[in-house]
Amino acid sequence: MGLTHFSRSIITPNDLFFELEIGEIPDISIDEWFLEVSGAVDNVLLFNYENFTQMDSIKLIATLECVDGPFGTAEWEGIPLVDIFALAGIHLTTRDLIFYAADSYSDSLNIIEASADNILLAFKMNGAELPLAHGYPIRLVCPDHYGYKCVKWIVKIEAVEYDYIGFWESRGWSDNAMRTNFSAWITHVYLFCISFIFGGLAIISGYKSIPISNRYKKFPEFMDKRFHLTLSLLFISLSLISFIYWVFVTVIIRGGIFYSIHGISGLITISTLVIVALTGFLKKKRVDHLHQRISMVAWYLFSISLLIGWVISIMGNLRAIQIIFP
Repeated sequence: MGLTHFSRSIITPNDLFFELEIGEIPDISIDEWFLEVSGAVDNVLLFNYENFTQMDSIKLIATLECVDGPFGTAEWEGIPLVDIFALAGIHLTTRDLIFYAADSYSDSLNIIEASADNILLAFKMNGAELPLAHGYPIRLVCPDHYGYKCVKWIVKIEAVEYDYIGFWESRGWSDNAMRTNFSAWITHVYLFCISFIFGGLAIISGYKSIPISNRYKKFPEFMDKRFHLTLSLLFISLSLISFIYWVFVTVIIRGGIFYSIHGISGLITISTLVIVALTGFLKKKRVDHLHQRISMVAWYLFSISLLIGWVISIMGNLRAIQIIFP
């Protein structure tokens, strides 16, 4: 657990920071770039790069996290969004702020979310000019939200009096997009690890109770058929609970409709465990050998799924499979 926390506290070099865009990276000429702030405001604002970056800026170390796993931590420097509010005079009737990108992507924050003091219009990343791949000249940094809210290559901010539905939200993703609490993820990890231990003991005791070699008879006496059945039921039950909990936290709370490498491997593992359970209840000798083989396959699949989950949580830049629904 500590290793995962530690990995998120380490500054990610700019060239290793995860990237995701829905199209080509736009070609931006800084001499022709302007930032417009308009809509339900008292004062329409128009910035060029020079006068925008000369405003009073702040620095913030923050982690950005993609909804399907990858994350990166950087020191961001930029203008607090609330300072732009003050200059523009946002109307009290404003509901959403829409952020338009040079590549035609757009997304929004509601006025309450946008008022948080940790939301920046960043123009520097780790002390250097914001790289083009990460949103140059300006990107939104909102650490409490998933990455698809952190619009890059911003050219316009519009205050509107309605609930704006962005690119991903129109495909079923959460409009709120608040990052899942770490404690919710930890519960899944604990369940998965306990299941892993029960599964190993169940397989070992299974080889003793239905030996295919004399060497398995030397295992401790308490590893009898009752022990095997109990551990097997615990293994399968906790695995199902762990997977269902992951589905709940990942899909329902996040609101995203997506598949990840970890999720796909987990689904295959659970499907295999169902076959393990069915063959385990059949009292035929030829089925016993099939049951043992499938149990080992399930155990290896479980190990792979567990390993993938840990790698994603610690490394952060492992790209998970993502399917874009039309």
